[in-house]
Amino acid sequence: MVQSEIILVNRMDEETKNQIEQIKELAGEILDERSVPKNMRIKINEALKKVFSKEKLEGVDLSNTMHILNEASGDPNTPVYIKTTLWELISALEEIKEKLK
Repeated sequence: MVQSEIILVNRMDEETKNQIEQIKELAGEILDERSVPKNMRIKINEALKKVFSKEKLEGVDLSNTMHILNEASGDPNTPVYIKTTLWELISALEEIKEKLK
């Protein structure tokens, strides 16, 4: 492991873990909501699994997930209160992505 990666892992530990837990909770709210179309719930679930199933967070995966969430928020079938939650998720993912730089 490179020195910069060690520092990054140590610096990210607590704050990033807390953010990831918040993201998972928000995602759980969306995935449990019956007013969200099923195909959208599946896309969101797969995108978030792809990001958080890996040991190391990568900016590309975060960007792809943010793109999928942004598309979902623009869907006219998405309830307004779910759009707000999606925007919160996108914002949290952006914060994590900025820390990776």
